[in-house]
Amino acid sequence: MTGYIYNGFGQYQKRGKETGIALTYGGVEFWLPYKKVTAIPDFNFREIDHAATAEAWEDGNDEALIYKVHRIPGARIVEELTEKQEPVKNREKGIIPVAALRDKLTDKHIKVAAGADEDGKPQYEEVRELKPSLDEITLAETLALEYKKLEIERYFQSKRDRMSGHQGYLVPTGLTKEFMKELGVSDIDQVSLVNQAKTPAAPAPAMDPNTAQEFLALLAQALMRNMSGDQAFALAQKAAGKVAESKKEKQPEEAFK
Repeated sequence: MTGYIYNGFGQYQKRGKETGIALTYGGVEFWLPYKKVTAIPDFNFREIDHAATAEAWEDGNDEALIYKVHRIPGARIVEELTEKQEPVKNREKGIIPVAALRDKLTDKHIKVAAGADEDGKPQYEEVRELKPSLDEITLAETLALEYKKLEIERYFQSKRDRMSGHQGYLVPTGLTKEFMKELGVSDIDQVSLVNQAKTPAAPAPAMDPNTAQEFLALLAQALMRNMSGDQAFALAQKAAGKVAESKKEKQPEEAFK
């Protein structure tokens, strides 16, 4: 079954003139263009068949390399690329699975890579193009924005720790520096994160990182339940606040019922 994935987060790598991000599963790199849907069909993963190769060696062919193919459903690959990361899932960064509903599938067919056969010959599948819904685009881009703001706040907390004589960073590193440039955030000790995207108001910057992480998860649950952006933000803020007050690990999923 073909899976579809929308990249509302990654624009930090380039292939030619296209920006996006590359994610790896099963030793295979999947390229996800920024703000586009990528179709992943049932995919052939080629690997050495150790038992068959050893048998060939025993028969005197010590140069033999025999391969086998595992065929993995595209929907399963999308799940692995979005849900299996620790400590923050790619879905919570704005790289989300997109439901392959009939009304979103167009009549246009596109040719996409589908791995290789036992001999290493590239395989391809023709699948239907999919247009994401406005709600899915909003969900992905909102999660991406909140994650970036959270990472910047974590950096500033680290900087405050360092300035107080503890371990921490004095300058932003890695993608955090890119996030700050993207959101127009200056490298000072206290900062109000500027939201330049056209999304509903974000939670207060004073929210600690643990509570902010709860907020991201709760926000995703709310939006997945087809709530409006305003309703999702309000409910996620309220629920995350309760988590912070009670200091319990359990997420209040009953708030979304």
